[in-house]
Amino acid sequence: MDLALLLLRIVVGLLVAGHGAQKLFGWFGGHGLAGMASSMLTAIARVHWPKVWATERGFELPLTYLVVALAVGISGPGAYSLDAVLRTRLPAGLTAVLVTVALVGWIVGLTISATPPAQPQRGT
Repeated sequence: MDLALLLLRIVVGLLVAGHGAQKLFGWFGGHGLAGMASSMLTAIARVHWPKVWATERGFELPLTYLVVALAVGISGPGAYSLDAVLRTRLPAGLTAVLVTVALVGWIVGLTISATPPAQPQRGT
């Protein structure tokens, strides 16, 4: 299991390395980790729903990113990780706070991005 997590981290990490600083640190107009989860949920709800497959502009890719992030986050760092080498651990209470912040951010994002119905323009 630890080797599978290592392989997953290496491959997915390299493929999204260009976005890493944006997602993790909020650089280049990014919103950090909580913002990433909120962004993926908002993309699914606002842009891609109800289509599934990426070839149809569906929610396949944002859902994949979201599930990979959640799976790695829930499973923990594993034996082959910097956390294991450095003997660091994220407190469980902080994890709950971050999940709550992500969900609140998603709800706020959906509310803010809701577009009002188009009003017909009247001629002069």
